[in-house]
Amino acid sequence: MKNKCLLLVINRLAAQTGINEIRYGKDKKKRNNKILLLVTMLVLFPIMAFYTGAAAYGVCYIGMAELVPILSFFISSVITLLFTVFKAPGELFGYKDYDFLMSIPVKTATVIASRFMNLYLWNTFLSMLVMLPMGIVYAVWERPNARSYLVWIVGILIVSLIPTTISVVIGSLVTAVSSRFRHSGIVSTGLLLLLTCAIVGGSFSLSLGSISMENGDLDAAFIKKMLDETICILKRDYPPAGLFGLGVLKGNLSALLLLVGVSIGCYLLFVWVISFRYKKINSAVSARYAALAYQIHGIKQKSIFGALYRKEIRRWMGCSVYFTNTVTGVMMAILLSGGLM
Repeated sequence: MKNKCLLLVINRLAAQTGINEIRYGKDKKKRNNKILLLVTMLVLFPIMAFYTGAAAYGVCYIGMAELVPILSFFISSVITLLFTVFKAPGELFGYKDYDFLMSIPVKTATVIASRFMNLYLWNTFLSMLVMLPMGIVYAVWERPNARSYLVWIVGILIVSLIPTTISVVIGSLVTAVSSRFRHSGIVSTGLLLLLTCAIVGGSFSLSLGSISMENGDLDAAFIKKMLDETICILKRDYPPAGLFGLGVLKGNLSALLLLVGVSIGCYLLFVWVISFRYKKINSAVSARYAALAYQIHGIKQKSIFGALYRKEIRRWMGCSVYFTNTVTGVMMAILLSGGLM
């Protein structure tokens, strides 16, 4: 099972990164698009790492370096949750090679595990861009003991497990509910947007919900107070971040073991539970509805521009990933603007 799962993961990663297309593809346009995508990733990822490291430096500079571990863990978890909640439905259900995978001698649990591991690897890479720069700044500033380094390395490897599992569970529920409707794409899009509002609003309330500016002054004392109260809220509402902080700051290996056990346990439990309904959900997603009494009442001629415009609108509304990618940024700006008023 392990070898088959590994082969499926490698095959999926090769398809996503376009390595085979770059090496063996004969279509120059597709090949150039894959190369451009890789170059873009190589440019954006270091920028992301620089900003997270700069944020950690700012926290250390104001004398609150002990907050960096918990902040890094929480930021990685939120980024994983936001990225995966949109990607999980298409990664686990209704993908184009589903029929092929079900026809080969591979267990359903193996297929689920391979798709989940693919999400885990990408999310772990994103977590490294957050936690590694912040960890380097923290190490240079605080000079912690050897146990803290061990806890931080293990934390990078497991930080994405719980939010990935939560995202996949949410994606599975959204897919299961939307597959019962004729216009499943619109239903799925609406549910994902509501979840995005909940995630953004929840994250914002965790960070600033208990803070109020008395005189409207944003100084070092206010920032320290805000961060201190935010960390207290994070420890209370997201215990994994508190366990990670306890392991880094106190060298508590028991907290680390508990965090590892809970993270891996959530993953194994999900794979076991979803394997019972996996084929049924995929069959419902792949189904196509047709009207029982379809009749043509007339044919109208429209302009080419109007036809293409309506076609694009239908595709925009029918594809949840397309819709959420174009709307999420605007929606987040509106929510954050309203929260700051």
